Amino acid sequence: MAESIDSIVAYLKDLVERPADLSFGVPVVQNLIWTADDDSETSGSDEDPRWEVLRALAYNLDYYEPDPMERLGNNHYYGEEQAMHRIRQALASLV
Repeated sequence: MAESIDSIVAYLKDLVERPADLSFGVPVVQNLIWTADDDSETSGSDEDPRWEVLRALAYNLDYYEPDPMERLGNNHYYGEEQAMHRIRQALASLV
């Protein structure tokens, strides 16, 4: 079953409190968003603009790379600090 906006927001809030779990949590939250967005009954994407914020966050988190060595030479990828900033920005828009 796909997740609701409220449960995704709760997961994001937990992630902000546990930055050490970011490398595991980012793919999980992306999957929650994309799965819910694919489920028209749950997402209500046409009616609720918060889905647009969540989809943008999921897309932006594709550029999170926890390994600094993997980020070398590629300005598109970012680390924990920027990922947390993007999550906090999304949460501010959602609540």
